[in-house]
Amino acid sequence: MKSHRFDPWSFIFGLVLVVVGLFFLTTTSLMDLVGRLNAAMDLGLPVLALVIGAALVVPALRRPKPVAPVLTPEETVALQELNDTVPPAS
Repeated sequence: MKSHRFDPWSFIFGLVLVVVGLFFLTTTSLMDLVGRLNAAMDLGLPVLALVIGAALVVPALRRPKPVAPVLTPEETVALQELNDTVPPAS
């Protein structure tokens, strides 16, 4: 299998799903679940908001590197012929 680029969105949402799954697996009653969710709201949601915000801002600040066009040999010959037929600018 070919390796691929790391996908931060899949990683973040996978972690969120794991945490939600652990909440449901470790609770014994509905009130226990409500108490755990209340505790998570106090710290978890602000941290989650910061992580998602950073994940949106960091790629937006990066500028993509310019990509030089790759010409086939036929295109290179045609471009050279075109350059030879155009008179120089004065």
